Amino acid sequence: MLKLPVPGAALLSVLLLAGCSTPEPLLQDDEWATRMTQLLSDPAGEGGAGGQITTDDSAQGTPSAQVTLASVPAGDYDVLAVCRDADLVHLRIVRFAEAHEPATTYAEADIPCGATLRLPVVTDTTGVTIEASGPVDSQWEATIVTPNWQPPVTTSD
Repeated sequence: MLKLPVPGAALLSVLLLAGCSTPEPLLQDDEWATRMTQLLSDPAGEGGAGGQITTDDSAQGTPSAQVTLASVPAGDYDVLAVCRDADLVHLRIVRFAEAHEPATTYAEADIPCGATLRLPVVTDTTGVTIEASGPVDSQWEATIVTPNWQPPVTTSD
């Protein structure tokens, strides 16, 4: 399920990047994470996070993995996200939770593993939390980039 806060922002796209579609057994987990971080890092972006999903808390309604980037200013962004070791990982971008304020979901979507998801996000306050949920042992990486930024094209030799 996809929820976008901006009408007409159906610009959700899935990019097939050679670097992200490398057969998974060729790269170890730490090599894959380093490569994805390098590929998806926009020098003018706002950073990102990732890791391995180690628990499944979906029955309790909590995400399996989350990270808060407290310094991301309000504005328009794209979130580029990749995953591996699963069919799908669900990604959700949430307003930075402060005391006495309910969480607001800015955007969410399923990442088809082996492809790169581009998810447009408009934030209205400083700070976001990135949540990922999916099968235990799946890997994920997400980076907040400037709108329409493209990662460099890579090829496998």
